Amino acid sequence: MKQETIDKIKIKKAYQIDKQFFVCLDDIFKRYSEQLIYDIAVSCGQSKYTFDSLNEFLNYSDKFIEKIESFQLKVYFTNSKYKYGANNIYIEFNNKPSFFSRGEICFYFNNESYLVMKNNIQTLLKNQKVSYSFFTKIPIITCLDILLFIGLCVYAYAKNISFSVSILQSILYICILIALASAFPPCTKLKRYLFPLNEIRFGVNIDAYSKAKNLRNLFGVTIILTFIVGIF
Repeated sequence: MKQETIDKIKIKKAYQIDKQFFVCLDDIFKRYSEQLIYDIAVSCGQSKYTFDSLNEFLNYSDKFIEKIESFQLKVYFTNSKYKYGANNIYIEFNNKPSFFSRGEICFYFNNESYLVMKNNIQTLLKNQKVSYSFFTKIPIITCLDILLFIGLCVYAYAKNISFSVSILQSILYICILIALASAFPPCTKLKRYLFPLNEIRFGVNIDAYSKAKNLRNLFGVTIILTFIVGIF
């Protein structure tokens, strides 16, 4: 009899994937077994890079001249090049514009000895979660559009302002058009630029994330000031 256990962790939040993350991940793997074989694949637009070890990837990681869109890692717990049947883990972090997939961690083991390792990986992920993770899940433009419409209605009611039917229809149509426009590629790309599914912090990605952070801070300050001025 041969037992095979398949377990998965779905990546549902945004994480910061950097060198420190992989150093900690490698340490978790080696607590389980010192015998490791890495297969690493990195997708950058039309290009794909493969690495045979973690050190090879980390040594090259600062040289990526294209934006990294996805990262796949497979580690086999064996010291033999013949890897068939060996316990292994598959990890993917995806930053491509997609509502359904941002990555997963899959465990393929012949027993349940991986559970402690799984708990350690989940703890590491919690430490790597980015502060804006919540905003990657929601349609931000649509939500702001709805809040603006509700705020306008509340303000009109508080000030006893009566709008004609034609004006109300125009306002409603504009709000609906804004909500629909948020689903078009330019808006989704802007959202993914400001709030990436995962921060894969290597090569040119680092500069892109720094610029996105500055824009997030600018928009945040602008929204807060607009809200304060609106109150006054």
